Amino acid sequence: IFAERGPRFLGAAYIARAVSYRGKVNQHQAIDDFERALADLNKAIELDPKYGMAFSERGAVYSARGEYDRAVKDYEEAIGLGWNEGSTYASLGFAYGQVGDYSKALERYDAAIRLRPKHGPSYHGRGLARMALTDYSGAREDFRKTFELNADAFAAIWTFLSSAHLGEDGRNELGAHVQKSKHDGMSEKVIYFYLEEITAEELLASANHSDDIKQRKNRCEAYFYWGQYHLLRGNREEALKMFRAAVETNIVGFIEFSAARNEIMRLSK
Repeated sequence: IFAERGPRFLGAAYIARAVSYRGKVNQHQAIDDFERALADLNKAIELDPKYGMAFSERGAVYSARGEYDRAVKDYEEAIGLGWNEGSTYASLGFAYGQVGDYSKALERYDAAIRLRPKHGPSYHGRGLARMALTDYSGAREDFRKTFELNADAFAAIWTFLSSAHLGEDGRNELGAHVQKSKHDGMSEKVIYFYLEEITAEELLASANHSDDIKQRKNRCEAYFYWGQYHLLRGNREEALKMFRAAVETNIVGFIEFSAARNEIMRLSK
C-alpha cells in the first residue's frame, strides 16, 4: 500500500515514527531515540527531498540536541520548500538566537507572529531578540503581550528586566503580575528575589535538587537572574561571575544559557 500511494505517503510514515521518538527524547533524554528520530527523518527526506515538513521536524531534533547551526539550515530549507508554518518560523527564530544572530531571529519571529498573532512564545522569543539588540522598549512591549496571552511568570520577569534597563522601577508591575501569573519552582523564587523578599543565597539554595540535570537547570536560571541583579546595579565583575556560572551549567537549550553567553560577550568588549 505504501508503494501504491507514493514516496510522500511513506515519508509521512517515517516522520510520524520520528516524531514519536522525538517525544520520547523530550521525556527521557535518551540519546538512542535522537538517533532513531534522525534515521527516520533522513529516510523521509531521501524518499522525498522536497518534503518541507521532514526538514522542519529534523530541524527540531537538531535543536533538541543543541546543534543549532544544523537546525537553522533545516528550518530554512523547510521554509524554502513552502512549509509555511508559524511554529517553524518561531523555532527558526529560537535557533538563530541560540547561534547569536539576533537580527535574523527578529525577522523570523516577525514572520511567526504574522502567521500566529496569538502565539505567546513567539512574542517572548522576539522580546529576547530585542533585548539582545538593546531595544528594551520594544522588548517590554513583547513581554507584556506574552503575559497578556499566557500569564507566564518568566514573561513577568523579563518585563521587569526590560523596564530596569530603561531606568524604570518595575517592581510594582512585577508585584501585580505575580498575583496573576502561572509560577512555580525557580520562576517563583526569581520573582521573590527581585521583589527583595528572599536573598540571593536563598535563591541559589532553592536551586538544589537530587537530580543532577534538574539541579543544573535550576542553577542556570538562578545564576543568570542573579547576574542580571548585579548588572542592573553596576556590579560588572560580579555580573560576569554569575553569567559564567550559568554557562558552566551547560544547559544549552535554555534561554538563560544563551542570554548569559551573550552578556559575557557584550561585557567583555
